[in-house]
Amino acid sequence: GHSSMVGEGFPVRASGFLVAKELNAFAKVLDKPARPVLAILGGAKVSDKILLIDNLLDKVDKMIIGGGMAFTFQKVLKGMDIGGSLYDDAGAKIVPDIMKKATEKGVEIVLPVDFITSSKFGEDGEMGTATVEGGIPEGFMGLDCGPETIKLNAEAIKASKTIIWNGPMGVFEMKSFEAGTKKMMDEIVAVTAAGATTVIGGGDTATACKVYKTEDKVSHVSTGGGASLELLEGKVLPGIAALSDASVAMFAATAEKGSSLNKLQLQDVDVKGKRVFIRVDFNVPFDKQDPTKITNLARVQGALPTIQYCLDNGAKSVVLASHLGRPNGNKMPEKFSLAPVAKALEGLINKPVTFLKDTVGAETEAACANPADGSVILLENVRFYAEEEGKGVKPDGEKFKASAEDVAAFRGSLAKLADVYVCDAFGTAHRGHSSMVGEGFPVRASGFLVAKELNAFAKVLDKPARPVLAILGGAKVSDKILLIDNLLDKVDKMII
Repeated sequence: GHSSMVGEGFPVRASGFLVAKELNAFAKVLDKPARPVLAILGGAKVSDKILLIDNLLDKVDKMIIGGGMAFTFQKVLKGMDIGGSLYDDAGAKIVPDIMKKATEKGVEIVLPVDFITSSKFGEDGEMGTATVEGGIPEGFMGLDCGPETIKLNAEAIKASKTIIWNGPMGVFEMKSFEAGTKKMMDEIVAVTAAGATTVIGGGDTATACKVYKTEDKVSHVSTGGGASLELLEGKVLPGIAALSDASVAMFAATAEKGSSLNKLQLQDVDVKGKRVFIRVDFNVPFDKQDPTKITNLARVQGALPTIQYCLDNGAKSVVLASHLGRPNGNKMPEKFSLAPVAKALEGLINKPVTFLKDTVGAETEAACANPADGSVILLENVRFYAEEEGKGVKPDGEKFKASAEDVAAFRGSLAKLADVYVCDAFGTAHRGHSSMVGEGFPVRASGFLVAKELNAFAKVLDKPARPVLAILGGAKVSDKILLIDNLLDKVDKMII
């Protein structure tokens, strides 16, 4: 609920193309998806994904649970010796409840049956193989699934029409332990080409798409790790809930007022002559040796369709707000300034970008009050203010909370900067930060990226084509207990 994410005080609040793209993508998997629906969940802890599992169990036909958390499942269910593999004590207590719900919902859970092991967490250890029956000896740990598990996972994927994948099957960053994830990616690409809807839920799985160059070979790769996870868990995202409701429901299952998916999109808002505030995600990486050199402009490039749409449709001005790093409510321009981003953006849109050295206040309000037609303005880092996140850390390390009065004043100042609020920062949509909720704007819409994300998830989570398979990987069961519990309501089979 950060200040720049809620758009308080803005008469119009809409999603940008990035946010709209996310919303549309999730809507496709959440609302009447083609069945069978499969959820694939990986990761370390079961307990971290309990909400996700619980929510998905209401929507999928099958669930694959893999990665590190699979060891917790197999130790609890089969008494498997797991050696030095990851084990989640908190998650172990929840596994029986997950399996009970899966049985009640008729969701098939697919767990790994064999593993690739090593004596070290690295490629310089002694390699080995193991099965559930034989167990993993002491001094060894499981770092990937084995060939038989890869075959089981492939069968589940081939039989599914809608697939949601969150979490790798092993330590794919190391060549010796990438087979489970890489082979799964190959199968996902193949079924996508054959007509299946496939949504990659951000985080490490999105990274795998980049590594294997498959971002354009699946239906959708979410730009938001935490946001996509919370959306799949069935939570309301503050940055999306703050947007105005669409006049006509996009999807039957999200037609109720206030739905996190049935949101107004940018193309449904008249921006001509209006000052448009766009909450973007310009949290870009910088060179460690040169703090002014951006090493990857993908996040900036992703916002271009929304920015250009507003300019092409006669917006008086486009005011961009973003966070960068974790300054924790302190003004740290030497380390976390968006000034280099403004310069890079100028080159991408081929027009001047006015960079304001402050986010709110009288000078910023004056600069945005009546700018030249077609102006593009980038505000300084919204997280330089504790009022954005509602909290901060003093230079001496003491944590503090921003007062309600200060937060309200911060949001009020943001609302004076434009007439229309557009959210195109899906990766921050699970944060109720001030700039993410657009408070004060009577109309708030999603941008293209956010709409795409929501539509993709809606497609696989609501009435998908069956059977549905979920594939879960990672280290700890406890990290994904909510995810597993949710998916058991939705899938037919689950690979762990």
